[in-house]
Amino acid sequence: MSELSDYLEQKRSELHVGDYVDANGERLSCWKVAATIARALKAEGKTPVVYEISDTLAGRTYPLYPVMYEGRVGFAGHVVCSAEGLAYDPLLEQPELLETYSLVVFGRSLELREVPEDVWQTIR
Repeated sequence: MSELSDYLEQKRSELHVGDYVDANGERLSCWKVAATIARALKAEGKTPVVYEISDTLAGRTYPLYPVMYEGRVGFAGHVVCSAEGLAYDPLLEQPELLETYSLVVFGRSLELREVPEDVWQTIR
């Protein structure tokens, strides 16, 4: 397995232990996860792009509810990494087409806003 596959599998297994918490009971940071995935993709020679997702209408932000948690967990926003048209996120069993990512993960189409590389590169 690659470094990326190992990392995704580890985070995926932690997600299924609790509701978006790691094995230590700490809430996972989607920013940290996406930045780690981006660095791994870059090490594989790919060009990663990190996106921020939120549901904002008329200046008001609404929670995002990942389908896998059946309404138990809501996010104020989310961050995902992609490369070559695929989204990589431990909320997924396998990479998903970026164009259908939010529909698969959140059950609806949402706008993805690109995060500049100099921003996600600072996150550890």
